[in-house]
Amino acid sequence: MNVLGFQFSFYYIASLVPLLGSNIWFGFVIMACAMFSVILIYHSFVTMMPRSGGDYVFVSRALHPIIGFVGNMSFGVILMLFVAISAATTSTAMLGPLFGYLGVVTGNPGLINLAGAMSTPTYVIPIGVILILGLSPFAITSLRTYVKVQNVAFIVTLIGVFTLILVAATTTQSTFASSFNRFVGSYMGKSGDWYSNVTSSATAAGFVEPTTPWWMAGILAYPVLAVGGFFAYNAQIAGEIKDSRRSYLYASLGGALVYLTLTGVSLALVYNALGSNFLSSIDYLLYNAPAQIPLPALAYVNLLLGTATSPVLAVIIIASNMFANIYIPATFLFMSRGLFAYSFDGILPQWFAKVSDRTNGPTNAVAAATATALVFFAIINIPQSATYLYLFSSVATWITAIIPSFFVGLSAALLIKLRPRLHGMSPIKGAKLVLLGLVEMFFMAVLVYLMLTNPVYGGNTPIGEELAAALIIVYIVIFVIARLRRGPSLMLAFKEIPPE
Repeated sequence: MNVLGFQFSFYYIASLVPLLGSNIWFGFVIMACAMFSVILIYHSFVTMMPRSGGDYVFVSRALHPIIGFVGNMSFGVILMLFVAISAATTSTAMLGPLFGYLGVVTGNPGLINLAGAMSTPTYVIPIGVILILGLSPFAITSLRTYVKVQNVAFIVTLIGVFTLILVAATTTQSTFASSFNRFVGSYMGKSGDWYSNVTSSATAAGFVEPTTPWWMAGILAYPVLAVGGFFAYNAQIAGEIKDSRRSYLYASLGGALVYLTLTGVSLALVYNALGSNFLSSIDYLLYNAPAQIPLPALAYVNLLLGTATSPVLAVIIIASNMFANIYIPATFLFMSRGLFAYSFDGILPQWFAKVSDRTNGPTNAVAAATATALVFFAIINIPQSATYLYLFSSVATWITAIIPSFFVGLSAALLIKLRPRLHGMSPIKGAKLVLLGLVEMFFMAVLVYLMLTNPVYGGNTPIGEELAAALIIVYIVIFVIARLRRGPSLMLAFKEIPPE
C-alpha cells in the first residue's frame, strides 16, 4: 500500500519540503531508521500473534485493551479521512492538470475551461462519490482478487514514476525554464520570462528562501517523509496471509526500500531539473497567492515537469497518478479488519464481525468503512466545515505516531516483563527487542515534538488538536460502555490471543 501511495507522498513532500530547506537527505536517514525499527517490531508481533487487527491485537494483549482499541481505531478513522481528501482532490490535483495540459498543447479553450471547472462542486462531488463507491467493492472481494488488481495498478503507477524519473534526469534547469516559458506563453497568449516571474512574484508576496542548516532541514523533513507511513498496514491482515511471519517481513522491508529509493531519487532529480528556488517559490505562491501562478491548473510537480517533455510522456506522468487511488481499498481493508477484531472481542456489536461465505471477508465492516469515508467526504465539501477536517488531517500525522506506533514500541520494550510467554515466541528477544521498542518510541516522540513546535506542518492548530482530543474521548467512551455492558467477561477476552 505504501508503494502505491508513493505518488501521494511524493507530491506532498515536493510541495512542502522546499518551504523547510532544500537539503533533506539527512531526513531520509532518520526516516529509514524509524521505518526499519517499526518493521522489525511489527514482524516480531506478527510472528507471535498472526491475527487480523494488527497493532490492536498486539497492544491490547501486551498493555491494555483500551490503548489498543483507541490507537487502532484512530488510525482506521484517519485513513478514512485521507480517503475523503483523495476523493475530493482527484478532480483538482489529477484531472485538472491533465485537462489543463491537453488544453494548452492542443489550443483547445474548452479543455482549459474544464480544467478550471474541476475545482468546482459540480465535478468534485460526483467524481469523489464515484471513486469511493467504485473502489469499495475491491475490498469486499477476496484478498487474492484485490491483490491482482493492486498489482496491475502498481505496474501502471511504476510506469508513471519511471517516466517522471526519466524526464527529470534528462532535463536541465535551463531547458526546463525555456520549456516552461513556452508553455505558459501559449497559455497566456504572450511570451515572457515566466520562470523568473514566478520567483519574483513569490519574493514580492513575502517569500524568503529557507536558510536552515542542512542537519536541521533534514530533521524538519522527517515528519513530511513520515506521511508515507511505517508499513503497519500489512500487519492488519496478518491472519489472512499464508506464512505471515516471512511474508510480512519481506514485503515490508522490500516496500520500505522501494518507497525510500523512489522518493529520494525522484526528489533529487526534480530539484535539479526545476531548480530549488523556483520550486520553493511556486509552492509558496500555491499556498499564499495561487492567482499569481500563470498555469491553467494547480501547479503540482506532474504538471510542471510535463511542460518540459513531449505530450505523450507528459500525459503518462500526469495521468498515471490517478492509478495510485487503488490504495483506497487497502484502507477499507485496514479499517474493516480492525472493526472485525473489535467486534470479535466484544467491544463492538457482532454485526461488524459478519463474514461473507463467498469472499471470506467482513462485508459489514467494509460497508461501515466506506460509509465513514463518505461522511468525511460530505463534510469536506461543506465550506463551513471543510477547514476543520483539513486541520484535523494535519494533526492526524502526529496522532498516529502516538497511537498506535508509540505504544507498539512501549509494548515491545515491556513485553519481557508483562507477557513473558509471548516474549518467548518472538523472533527478536531480550535486550534487542527492548532496544527496538525504545528506538521506536524515541522516533515517534521526535515526530510529535516537531509537529507540535513547527507551524509549517499545520499540525499544532488549536482547532485540530481539539477535534483530535474529542475523537479520542469518543473511542474511550465506546470502550467504557462495552466494559459496563459486558462486565468482567470483556476483559477475559484479552487474556488470550484470538483464535485463527
